Amino acid sequence: MSGAMQTIGKKINDHPVISYVVPFVIGAAIFAVILITQGPDLFTFFQLDILTVPLLISGIAMRALAGIGIMLTYASVCSFIFHLSSDFVKGRERRAAFLKGLTAIIGVAIAGYAVYRIYSTLYLDAGLAPFEDLVALYGIWSLILLVYVVPAIRNTYAPEFEISTLGRVKEALGGARFSLWRGYQSRIWGEYGKVRTREFQRYGETLALWRAQLSGLLLLPICLILVPLPPLACVAFVLWFRTFSLHDTPLRASERALLVVITVTVIILRTLMYFYLEVPAMALYFDLAYSVGILASILAFLYLVTRT
Repeated sequence: MSGAMQTIGKKINDHPVISYVVPFVIGAAIFAVILITQGPDLFTFFQLDILTVPLLISGIAMRALAGIGIMLTYASVCSFIFHLSSDFVKGRERRAAFLKGLTAIIGVAIAGYAVYRIYSTLYLDAGLAPFEDLVALYGIWSLILLVYVVPAIRNTYAPEFEISTLGRVKEALGGARFSLWRGYQSRIWGEYGKVRTREFQRYGETLALWRAQLSGLLLLPICLILVPLPPLACVAFVLWFRTFSLHDTPLRASERALLVVITVTVIILRTLMYFYLEVPAMALYFDLAYSVGILASILAFLYLVTRT
């Protein structure tokens, strides 16, 4: 299937004007019909039953990735703690072990919170508290900005849908090199803080890589929130196909601008819906997806910690 996607992506790259302009015109025509039949009140249009499934899928995808964003923040904080305390733990393995244990306790607490949220969502019918809503919203904003907007501006957006053999070899060599460096720094120089800092940086980098891979696959479901805006929705659909050929040709400047416009529109709409248009029946699925995203990422984080 990925081969067919790559073929479509290459054709879009070869004929960019037709590939983007035609869907935009079709979407604009559909949008004109919507405005004529439904009126200019888009808030009412967002609440139509026909849009329930697309908005539900989009919300679930964004909430799940938002949960992963929270875990990346945790990994960054742990790395920062060890960086600040590098002098404090230098030559003191017990101090380093204490700090690592402290960060592990925080991780376990986050996992416990995720399990509690899943239980309370399913069995206690308890929604997120206002503070939790803000944290979830932060996760969504950080997701869009760090995974889509910033890489698009820097021309570094290139999600890998499949890891090549060369990529696996590089990863294995990098792991071996890090193991040698870690042994040298800790046993010879006692630089436990520096070692722990780099460990958590590597954990965060791996989680970020996984999230980037997911971002390519989930770009389409995330953009389903644009269905009420057919011109952008049609262009987003074409751009999603285009991402499958990025290993051959990176996005053009115009395509990167489109990605920024589309994803910024997505996050604005999601924020508005979060406060004004979110259907109570969807809240159960959104809260569950957010909790599962946190739990899955903390389990992935623990896997990274235990295997190194």
